[in-house]
Amino acid sequence: MPKTLSDYRPKPWASTSVSKTEVHVHPLEDLLPHVLTDNCACEPKIDIVEGAGRVIVHNSWDKREVYDEYFETLKGTEPQ
Repeated sequence: MPKTLSDYRPKPWASTSVSKTEVHVHPLEDLLPHVLTDNCACEPKIDIVEGAGRVIVHNSWDKREVYDEYFETLKGTEPQ
């Protein structure tokens, strides 16, 4: 059976609240572990959300965000 785009999807992401005002978005099952602080070796991006606090978005070691972007552009292009 031929493979589809979904067969190549990268591993998932998770969001973890570490306090009432801080949430970390981080990859699951990554090549290296992540520390849920803004000092993680992956050099996470810190977003401030008014009224909610800080959202720390970690970068994956396996570069899955590149695949996520690619698959987003291809969404809906698979033959039915």
